[in-house]
Amino acid sequence: MAPNLAPSKHELIYDMIHSGERSITKMALAAGCNKSTIWRISSNIRMFGTVKAPPIKGGRPRSITPLILEALCDHLIEKPALYLDEMVIFLWDEFALQATKSSISTRTQP
Repeated sequence: MAPNLAPSKHELIYDMIHSGERSITKMALAAGCNKSTIWRISSNIRMFGTVKAPPIKGGRPRSITPLILEALCDHLIEKPALYLDEMVIFLWDEFALQATKSSISTRTQP
């Protein structure tokens, strides 16, 4: 696998693409990379506005979203002595969310 391009080369390619003065082949020669790299960076600029695509989050999406967590924290301010079982019931009643005690415990830890 080829090494990643230096940030300076990314900037050079970005500037050359935006100037539109050179062909793909000439850009690749000037930057010292393949034509496919120029095509990929050009595609990233069109789709994302930057030379690099945004990172892809790994793993399963969280069941307790920030909005739900905020509501749970507000509820805990009113009733600070709730057990995890009672928090599960609150989330089911308010959001129809079937959360586990472990997911609540993980999300409410400081």
